[in-house]
Amino acid sequence: MAHSIFPPHPTTRHFLPDFKSLIIQGEYPPAAPIHLCLSHISSGSPSHKPLLLSSSQMYLQSQLEEFNDAWLDEHACLGSTAENLHQIDIFYPPTHRHLRLLLGKLSTYSIPSVDADPETDHNTRLARAPTLLVLHELSRYFLSSQLSDDADVYELQLPTISTYMQLIIDAIAMLQFFSKSGKMPTPPRLVIFDKGLHDLALPILRPVNLADIRKLPESHKIQVTDALLRYIGWVGTVEKTYEDKNEEIASSQDDEIEIDLVMQDPQKDGLGPKKTYFRMTISKSRYADDRSNVNQDELISEWYSYRDPHEPPFATRRRTTIVLL
Repeated sequence: MAHSIFPPHPTTRHFLPDFKSLIIQGEYPPAAPIHLCLSHISSGSPSHKPLLLSSSQMYLQSQLEEFNDAWLDEHACLGSTAENLHQIDIFYPPTHRHLRLLLGKLSTYSIPSVDADPETDHNTRLARAPTLLVLHELSRYFLSSQLSDDADVYELQLPTISTYMQLIIDAIAMLQFFSKSGKMPTPPRLVIFDKGLHDLALPILRPVNLADIRKLPESHKIQVTDALLRYIGWVGTVEKTYEDKNEEIASSQDDEIEIDLVMQDPQKDGLGPKKTYFRMTISKSRYADDRSNVNQDELISEWYSYRDPHEPPFATRRRTTIVLL
């Protein structure tokens, strides 16, 4: 099954490995979780159902609006794409405690939850069992960006690593529950998107204030990514490589794939917009048992993005185009 975090293209080669579990960390495109959900729907059976759980509705919405993905802007209201977008279930549990509660309450009309409650189950009932679970920006539950403006950042208390890992264990348990209770043609998949994950370290023994985490001995704290490697099969890290200013839009590379159908004006002043280049390295975890038909232990994708030269009619910001290399 072909999954991708990029817009569809007839000749694209930038597919993800055949994963059961995957982390995407770093500077991934803000629309990547949406494109992954769409590719999951379009490349599989009609029973496929993506579920996206985000730590913040405001953050996800603002990131999508600011990035303003050109392909989604062009296709989101058209035919099958609009229908597939409608198939994505999204919840926004505001704290990690709410997330754990939600994972235990999710159900379908044919599969009741373990903690069934007739009075509240209608709020957490899905049309179908999820075959793809996307966890979006869990690190925001633990970092200062979740604080109110008048909160003291230095008094933010970081929980232990077990608190974070329990979220992942509960997510895996929820998928296994649905998989065993229903008839799924393929095993469910788990994906974690998190820009701040590679910078998140949590204490091992007891909670500490954010200001004190760097003072802890290395033996008393752990990088969350390192802890996740024992549960997650693949880890993708996206890095910004460099930026070019005022380059021509036309490229000399023959193997580029441009994900955009928008008319452009490359002749304006003889110059194009600034391009920002990215590289994603996806590595197989040496711990997790995530069987895949991919023989490689590492996959690399490269691309650049740029703002369209002209703002579309009625738009508040220019669209962002992604070009695969």
